[in-house]
Order: sequence, then C-alpha cells, then structure tokens
Amino acid sequence: MVSDKRHDRREYLRKWKAENRERCFGYQRKYRERNPEKVREAGRKYAAAHRERVSALGRKVKYGLSEQDYSTMMAAQGGHCAICGNGNGSLCVDHDHASGTIRGLLCVTCNAGLGSFRDKPALLQNAIGYLKGEKK
Repeated sequence: MVSDKRHDRREYLRKWKAENRERCFGYQRKYRERNPEKVREAGRKYAAAHRERVSALGRKVKYGLSEQDYSTMMAAQGGHCAICGNGNGSLCVDHDHASGTIRGLLCVTCNAGLGSFRDKPALLQNAIGYLKGEKK
C-alpha cells in the first residue's frame, strides 16, 4: 500500500502546484537568487549530459526548426557544410539576419566567417580581392 500513498502524494502535489503556480515560481526565483552558482552549475551539467536535446531545443526556439526539419536539411547536404564541405559533427543553422530565412547548414568556422562579414556580399568580395592580392 506504500505505492498507493506515494501515488496519492504525487497527485496532491501535482494539483497543488497547478493551483499555486505563482507561489511555486516565487520559491524558485528566491532559490535562484540565493544560489546563482549552484543554478549555473546545474545548467552546465544538464547541457553537457543532454547536448543534442539542448541543441535541438535551441534550433526550435530560435529558428522554428524541428528535429525532423534539421535532419532533412542535414541529409540534403550530405551531412556537410554548404560552403567548405566539412562534415565533422553537427552543423550550425545559417540564416539571413534581415529576413530570418534559413539558408542552409554551415560548420562553426564558416558560420563565424560569414558572421564576421555581417552578411554583406560587398565585404566578402573585398576580402576575396584582398586574398588574391588585388589593390583597392
């Protein structure tokens, strides 16, 4: 009968929390304010243990991209970066900062490189000319 008591207790707590959401959030907020390091460390541990889940949630929140959509894009690109062809690990979602439109998947290096040029083709053309030794 212990399991019945546990079940009853769980049901009671679930119902209480649903009816007292603000109170629960207040307790959580106070705990986070008093224990910021513990909270940060717990977040780090969770992220390390659930890296793919955290990445998938980030893609869903930031770009509206489901895990299925990401997998489809990854398969369409053969699991490789759209610029350099590197296929190591997961790829970053590249998007147009002005419109939010997703362009494709890039490796971290190429994604950072494009970001450095602030999505401006003229700057990329200048960089290409510079690398070719052309004077401006």
